[in-house]
Amino acid sequence: MWDDPDHNGNMLATWHNEIGAGVSIDSENRVTYIVNVGHVSGSTPIEQPTLAPGETEIPYLPNLQTSTPNPDGGIMHVVKAGETLWVIATAYGLSLDELLALNGLTADSPIYPDDVLIIRLGTTPEASSTTEEEAQPTATIRPSQTPRSTLTPVLTPTATATQVKVPGLIERVFSGDARMLGIGLIAVCVLGLALLIFTSSRIR
Repeated sequence: MWDDPDHNGNMLATWHNEIGAGVSIDSENRVTYIVNVGHVSGSTPIEQPTLAPGETEIPYLPNLQTSTPNPDGGIMHVVKAGETLWVIATAYGLSLDELLALNGLTADSPIYPDDVLIIRLGTTPEASSTTEEEAQPTATIRPSQTPRSTLTPVLTPTATATQVKVPGLIERVFSGDARMLGIGLIAVCVLGLALLIFTSSRIR
């Protein structure tokens, strides 16, 4: 991408086996980065591996230990010093975009040692629609004859004629508070009748 054969040749040459880097800031706060590549005179150049047709180059990965899946199938990775998002994604067979999307990151997001990254989400087992109690077979209730009662009937004695109290004439005519008034009126009538009989007998 950089149309500069001399600089590209230095960075991409296979015979260099030495590299150095530096940075400087001038009085106007302009930053300059410097990369020096070279090789020791007379040293053996690095041989570029030859790829077979259709074979892709395996990227260099630092000593990255991948995590084993959890019981639910999910995979989490604890970041170690020197690891990058690209290296982690490649080690687990993900694209960088997939790793960023899983963790809500961008290509510019920094990561630090001991950060935990999601590599694969776990699967939550679906709740069974039937519980263990519902799975048990239910007993079939068969109709049966209604059991006859074995209780002995208890006979209540009825009142005899001597036990029944028949109200008298005065009680039937006068009741409650009017009873004494009725008795008084009857007594007056009887006394008046007796006086009338006595008087008529004297007149004769």
